Amino acid sequence: MASDKTLANNVPMQGNGFYSSNSALQYAAMLNALPLLSASVIQKNTNEGKMQKRHLAAIEYGSAHGNNSELPMKEIIKLTEQSTDVQLHFNDRPENDFTTLSRNVTGFQWPTEGTRRVFTSMVPQSFYEPVVPPLSVDIGFSLACLHHLDHVDPRPEGRSPVDPERQIALRHQAKKDLRRFLNLRAEEFAPGGSLVLSFVSKASTGEENYPGPVDACRSALIDMVKEGLIPLEVAGEFEVPTYNRTLEDVRESLEEVKGEWAAEEVYEKKVLHPAVEEFAAKKQAHPQDIDAHRINYGNTVIDWLMAVVGGYFDKMLRLGLGENYSKANGELLLGEWVKRTKDKFLEKHDVEDVYCWFIYVRLTRLEGQ
Repeated sequence: MASDKTLANNVPMQGNGFYSSNSALQYAAMLNALPLLSASVIQKNTNEGKMQKRHLAAIEYGSAHGNNSELPMKEIIKLTEQSTDVQLHFNDRPENDFTTLSRNVTGFQWPTEGTRRVFTSMVPQSFYEPVVPPLSVDIGFSLACLHHLDHVDPRPEGRSPVDPERQIALRHQAKKDLRRFLNLRAEEFAPGGSLVLSFVSKASTGEENYPGPVDACRSALIDMVKEGLIPLEVAGEFEVPTYNRTLEDVRESLEEVKGEWAAEEVYEKKVLHPAVEEFAAKKQAHPQDIDAHRINYGNTVIDWLMAVVGGYFDKMLRLGLGENYSKANGELLLGEWVKRTKDKFLEKHDVEDVYCWFIYVRLTRLEGQ
């Protein structure tokens, strides 16, 4: 029987700056959340009127390496009264690369007009657990994180991650996780506080998210199994514990917490990987270098995917190979998988658009609940 640790979603984004360098789509999705954060701060300022608040606390749940943290935090600070000190919390799981996060955060230049001071802290804790003291948060956000589940139950032998029964189990876990996340945040937020969320979703249009890269990485893994590089039973361990909620899923969950949170905005949006427009611009400017542009595009979008799923590939090897696993061999196999995935993508999908659907939510903590 699998242990709790085996089932826990304890795989961080790829460390040593790799995720930081390959999270352009998350950056694009973050830009769409900035107006929601602005609306949150403006609403809070309006509700508080002329009251002088000496301290404002803002928190990001799921900071990863912090490369998409700076602009949201600056958006909050610049709309805050210049005499108000600001405490910024950056939270992620203990397994996260906090060295890279610390390096990035200390390099940020915060707005310091007036007498305002800005304080920062990092909080190594799963956001499916309490993160900060009760009633201590004014503004918070979590971007491109909540589709990652807290944990998953073991799959029955012979079952695939894409089997309908498995998807039902993941949907159930996603519902529990979102409810727990919102309940915990309700304890941590002061009345009138605002919470902004974005997470990968299942589009109401029926479009699949980044189908080309997903197909390429699956095809590459299948080929490695066929060639004997990875045993079939080891490949069977591979699963990324995520669930893409629908708008209906989210609205059902928000209905369950309507006594704690008021839903100000809930909508879905398609986000294009920035490499798509970059490729088009390079193709127009230097058409003679089209082959180099194609390769660069394929490398960019596959490195983006691998920054998220590469750790789960390594976990597959560690669990499946057991004492036969070595870090050196794991790195070789991961490198081979990445190379084959890039080749498969260009071979089967050329330079098709890579995009992802997100759900965006803006909530207000209700009074007296």
